[in-house]
Amino acid sequence: MRPFIPEEPDVPSEQRGEAELGVRFEDICQDGRLRIDGVWPPMGRILWNETRMGRIFTGLGKSGIRNVLARLTIHAEEVPISPRRRALSRVVYQLGHCVDEQGEVNRIVLRNWLLTEAVPAGSAPDAVQRRLIARAHGLHVFTRPNAPPGQHRVLSLEAPALPRVPEARVELPVAGELLQAPAGATFMDAVPRPDTAPLIFGLSHTDLNQHVNFLTYPRCIEDAALRRFVELEPGRRLLARSLEISYAKPCFAGDSMRVITQAWQLGSVRGVCAVFVPERDFSKDTSWDAFGRAHCIARLWMI
Repeated sequence: MRPFIPEEPDVPSEQRGEAELGVRFEDICQDGRLRIDGVWPPMGRILWNETRMGRIFTGLGKSGIRNVLARLTIHAEEVPISPRRRALSRVVYQLGHCVDEQGEVNRIVLRNWLLTEAVPAGSAPDAVQRRLIARAHGLHVFTRPNAPPGQHRVLSLEAPALPRVPEARVELPVAGELLQAPAGATFMDAVPRPDTAPLIFGLSHTDLNQHVNFLTYPRCIEDAALRRFVELEPGRRLLARSLEISYAKPCFAGDSMRVITQAWQLGSVRGVCAVFVPERDFSKDTSWDAFGRAHCIARLWMI
């Protein structure tokens, strides 16, 4: 079982890029499997450096338009690999638009797909046959973060190299669906539960965008899930294999947050639904609605 990742669209060659970037030593766990927070890094390096989008986005940025990651799905396969063998990553991107209930354009979005293949660990030194080790899909929304209130949304792209309104129509996924157990799964926790300790974000969690880096959240969610499963099933060793996450608003250095989880099971797969909310007294909260607006919502899959 794994989360749904839409198929890549048929796009022109200029909307594709690839590179042999390899995998970092610290992205591989002791049994050779790729960690989920090691799946996405090739995306940025290829998208901004190997395709024309890097140059175009630089121009958009000068006019105050940024693309903000709204939804990310990442999946790592059960294939042991070695950092000594180069991995090949391929990237596809597509611009699109969303519409409101009246059929009017209300967002311009960017979707991108990542596929990484590598020679499995233990293969002969001269082996060249690669296997799929990871897939991912991201959805970004264009916005004007520094615009006055009510003027943040981007409804068209005013750039010579881009269509004013991209043709592809995209449906924004509903973030709240990630608080439901996957089809066929059952909750091990009757109600959502706060993690055992607050999470304090520091400068080490941030990046040059001046807030907590989006790949910090998967690690924090996995850590919270491990603490919960130590209580539920002592002795079980789990590794995150997939994550679906919807980002609502950023966290910053100095923020005190709490991860709220609800554990579920599906055969040999374990997982949690999770939210990040500001730290406070949670003693009376027993439902997702009671925790207030989340900074991000996620569903984690572990084996």
